[in-house]
Amino acid sequence: MTTTGTCALCHASGVVLIESHIVSQWVYRRILGYDSTGGSHGVAVAAGRAGFSGKQVTKPLLCRPCEDRLGDWENHAARNVLQEDGVTFPALASAVTVAKDTEIEVVDLSALDLDKLTRFAVSVFWRADVAGSEPIVDLGDAREPIRLYLLGAALPNDIEVILTLIHQTPPGLPRVDRLLVYPETDTEQPQRHEFIACGMHFTLFTAPPSIPAAALPHIAEASFPRRGRGIVSDGRSIRAAVAGRAQASTAYGKLARKTRKS
Repeated sequence: MTTTGTCALCHASGVVLIESHIVSQWVYRRILGYDSTGGSHGVAVAAGRAGFSGKQVTKPLLCRPCEDRLGDWENHAARNVLQEDGVTFPALASAVTVAKDTEIEVVDLSALDLDKLTRFAVSVFWRADVAGSEPIVDLGDAREPIRLYLLGAALPNDIEVILTLIHQTPPGLPRVDRLLVYPETDTEQPQRHEFIACGMHFTLFTAPPSIPAAALPHIAEASFPRRGRGIVSDGRSIRAAVAGRAQASTAYGKLARKTRKS
């Protein structure tokens, strides 16, 4: 069924709206290992419940030109994340160490296309926000400046993006190339938004207009779009949190039956 309406990005009215994926379709394909029948499923955790799911979250949001605009950034991201072999990681391979301690490594990622990867990340948060999907992403006052940014404006000074690259070790935790943490706003820090896909952990800070990024040196220092910096981590705490969230949830459907049998 064709949906006609107003494009959420360019605001063109009376146009055919594309059924847009909130998180890029290639992420689902890689994580869930879709075959031609769509038979593979991952474990979805939401609202305290966990179960097998192959559902891809979509909503009619964009006209064709805007969908293609975002698609170019998505394709670029797909070429740089941890690949399907679980070994090849172009973004990580391009990283040059700047500083390192026992937990994290600060790296120079300026060899990457900073603009395309930043716009990819911001577009995912924006789509989740305007779609009103679960879990909730609320960009608040940053919603309109971000829309204009996605149309070609400069990144607003009070918005920052941090990129953490998660490598595959240690064993015993969820595989990074099979890990998707859906975009979500931190309930305790409403200016902080996060999502993880295929080894890339994006954090978007939408600080209030009265608090420019320059006043947040610990964030600005690691700026991906402005300084080409990133962080490399084994993601131990991130993956442990994801695993703990799943274990604390109430299993339903086939997952519940499988859990009882084991």
